[in-house]
Amino acid sequence: MDLLALAKDIAERVEAESFTTKVPVTVTVIDVHGNSVLQHRMNGALAFSMLISHRKAYTAALTQRRTADLFDLVQPGKELFHLMSQDSFCAMGGGAPLVHEGVFVGGVGISGGTVAQDVSILEAALQRDPSEAPANHSAPQQGKDDSDARQPFHSSSKLVRSTSATQEASRVSKRRARSSET
Repeated sequence: MDLLALAKDIAERVEAESFTTKVPVTVTVIDVHGNSVLQHRMNGALAFSMLISHRKAYTAALTQRRTADLFDLVQPGKELFHLMSQDSFCAMGGGAPLVHEGVFVGGVGISGGTVAQDVSILEAALQRDPSEAPANHSAPQQGKDDSDARQPFHSSSKLVRSTSATQEASRVSKRRARSSET
């Protein structure tokens, strides 16, 4: 398996969805050992999104779990609380383990929008039909015409799914409500 080709395919899916939602992001793919395979920052994505997407991908690759699913497990007193004392880990939504033909091969992370936007873009990229991906497009920027030529691409990979964007947005809202009560 060509992990770089797979990473490019995943990045294309994420970029296509990011373009559709007009939220520029950085996408990072990490192998099972925590090594970077690909990092792609779209025009307009904030510079710090490079670090955050890397941490999300790293966390997903090394824990083999979605980063959004880790939030409750890293709270004080919980079993993975000490994981967050490590610089490279991140429990914000937007990271997912990457599986190719039934074999775990790494993790993908995206950052650039709110947590809910990152999760939504990742979920949509997971579900995106490869034939829907735009081949030539520029960065999503407000006020720009988003018409473009569309060309199909194919991938036999999938990301491990366990949390929908709607569920993540609900979790974020509940966490904010809890934190404002204290």
